[in-house]
Amino acid sequence: MKEESYGKILIAEDNVMTQKLLGSIISNLGHEVTMVSDGMEVLEKLTLHKYDILVLDFQMPVLNGMETLKMIENGVNVDTNMHVIMLTGETNHEKLTQFEGLGISCFLKKPIQYDILSRTIKQLLNNDQYIGVKNAASTSYLQRITNSNKDLMVELIDVFIDESPKNLHLMKSYCLIEDWVSLQKLVHKVKANYSYVGIKAHEVILGELEIFISRNLYPESYLPKIIELEIVTKNAISALKKKKSVIVNKING
Repeated sequence: MKEESYGKILIAEDNVMTQKLLGSIISNLGHEVTMVSDGMEVLEKLTLHKYDILVLDFQMPVLNGMETLKMIENGVNVDTNMHVIMLTGETNHEKLTQFEGLGISCFLKKPIQYDILSRTIKQLLNNDQYIGVKNAASTSYLQRITNSNKDLMVELIDVFIDESPKNLHLMKSYCLIEDWVSLQKLVHKVKANYSYVGIKAHEVILGELEIFISRNLYPESYLPKIIELEIVTKNAISALKKKKSVIVNKING
C-alpha cells in the first residue's frame, strides 16, 4: 500500500472564521499549516520558505488572488512544483477564464466542503504515480491512422499540446459551478484525443468520471479525478514534445 504523503501548506485567507476552519481541517489531515491574510504576506512567505500547496482566496486586501499569482509569475522565487488551490465564490464561467494560464491546480467553491478539500489535497500530494512513467504517450496509433503522414502527425500533436490545458481548465471551471452536463459532454469529447496520442492512463480516469457524472454518483470525486488527469496530461505532453522533435528531424532530414 502506498504511504500517505503529508505536506507544507500555505493558506492565504482574510476571513477569520474561514481561516480557523481551513487551518483545523488541513492540520487535522496531518499537514503543516502556515496562515497569512493577504497576497503581500504570501509573497513574503514564498521568498523565505518552500510549500507544497498554496491555498489562495481570490478576494483579499492589498493583493487579491489573481494579482498575487501574476506577481509570482513575474519573478518571485517560487518552487515550480507548488500546487495552487484557488478559493472563490465566483460562479460565472466567463469570468473564470481570466485565471487560465496562471498555474492554478484547481478551484474550490466557498463555503468549503470537507470531502472535496481533503480529497483534492490528497490527490495533489500523491501525484507521483504518473511522473516519469515510461510510455506516457505513444505515437504508434497516430502513425497508423495518419498513414505515416509525418506533417499531419506533428499537426495533431500540436493540437493536443495546445488544447489539452484549455480543456482541463474548462473541466475545473465546470466543477466549480457544478455544471455537470457541460462537464460530461467535455469529458466525452476529449476521450478520443487521448487515444489518438496513445495515452493509456486516461482510460480509467475518464471512463470512471463519465460513468459517475451520468449516474450522478460521487460528485466529490470529480475534481480529484480531473487533477489526476491533469498530471497524466502534463507527463504525456512532455513525452509528446520529445517524440515530435524526432518526427520533425526526420521531416527535415
